[in-house]
Amino acid sequence: MVFVRSFIGMVLNILEVAIIIRVIISWLPLPKDNQIVAQVVNVVYMVTEPMLGPVRKMIEKFSSGRSMMIDISPIVVFFLIQLLRQTLNTAL
Repeated sequence: MVFVRSFIGMVLNILEVAIIIRVIISWLPLPKDNQIVAQVVNVVYMVTEPMLGPVRKMIEKFSSGRSMMIDISPIVVFFLIQLLRQTLNTAL
């Protein structure tokens, strides 16, 4: 059980770091012609979009979600990851 809890904790940490990297990437003007930067951005988006996309769509369904200029889906996903972490720690 200790191995399972450690593994899940490590995966959740990696997801949190990937989300932070994605948020920072969205703020930076990155060069489009650099292949290494493009590959890193693509990997980060491939890892984070399956989590952020559905949350973003749920937020847009609310009436105030369509007019928001700031994407709060990373904050919501961080909250969900923490909730999942606490639930798993209690269960395991």
